[in-house]
Amino acid sequence: RWFATSMRRQRCSRHVSPSALVFAIACLVVMPFFTEGVASSSQTTAPPRLVAIPDLHGDLHYTKRSLRLAGISQDDDDESWRFRGNTELVQTGDIVDRGEQSLAIVELFMALKNFTADDESQSVTALLGNHELMQLQHDFRYVAKEEITKLGKESLERKNLGGNEMGTGYGLRAYWQAGQMRWRKAFSDGEPIGDEVRYRRPLLYVGGVNSCTTLFSHAGVRLAHLRKYGNSVEGVNTAAFDAIEAVSKHEKHETENPNENKQRLRPPFLGTLDLFDHDSPVWTRFWSDKWDGAAEKRACGELDEILNLTNTKRMVIGHTIQQPGMKTRCGKKLHLIDVGISKAYLGMAAAWVCERGTVTARYE
Repeated sequence: RWFATSMRRQRCSRHVSPSALVFAIACLVVMPFFTEGVASSSQTTAPPRLVAIPDLHGDLHYTKRSLRLAGISQDDDDESWRFRGNTELVQTGDIVDRGEQSLAIVELFMALKNFTADDESQSVTALLGNHELMQLQHDFRYVAKEEITKLGKESLERKNLGGNEMGTGYGLRAYWQAGQMRWRKAFSDGEPIGDEVRYRRPLLYVGGVNSCTTLFSHAGVRLAHLRKYGNSVEGVNTAAFDAIEAVSKHEKHETENPNENKQRLRPPFLGTLDLFDHDSPVWTRFWSDKWDGAAEKRACGELDEILNLTNTKRMVIGHTIQQPGMKTRCGKKLHLIDVGISKAYLGMAAAWVCERGTVTARYE
């Protein structure tokens, strides 16, 4: 905790005064979060590094710095990527909203996926967070106004209908309205970003091998969800994808056929389904709530059943900011890793890493 607190108070610099020498060293050292065992010594090849990046909320700068902490960096041409060793990357959701570069970060993770698609030694998975879900529900309350305005300005000036070069200006209201239209279109069914969020963002993911085998969820899955959907991660994800697809196809059909009779049966609104409601894997605060002794015993007992069902060692979640840094509960079987990376919150780089059974929290 001292390390996490220090990282918030200071920033690494190329020039370090003698009084900050200890901190400068800390910036370069990986601090053990805890150790949960050692990978089998009989393995002839190194197991993949399992790394996770929590909620990013529209901050491209700290996204890239967090990726570097996880051993993933971008080449100067901005098209190629370098991974340190065999790496399995998981982003726990909530890429969008709050910050000004949400779309750029979604596209960055899409590019990372494409870059690793044919490389069996690397993989990239991004989960669905509640803020991605909100885009599918057309709830844009938390989209950064600066990003909307910029999108609108680019959209209008690309059409050459006015602007400085023609001696006229559109005004903020025009930029805002055009930006909202472009944002809504970006998340529409059939658009690259819209399809990425709808059809390639699971609610749950199991990654890692041996002592690093880990269950990931944006806010944390409850045992009832697993039991209802076949006692499996696949069952939960399939049900979620099916529900999103049904709503998306219905909305797309209505948009493309505005004059058609509206008697077609509408699928349930996503927010009314248990996989997307207030206690769902994208919205629940259960795993980050304050617990008394009895409540903690019940919660940790439920977690044990979840880990047994999914054959994993721990569950890692984001969603709720932890201060002064990443925390564990239930005998280090539950990891809460959202630390407010975006400058819309605290502004810091962070990564969670499991390598050969040792989990570390990295900050910058």
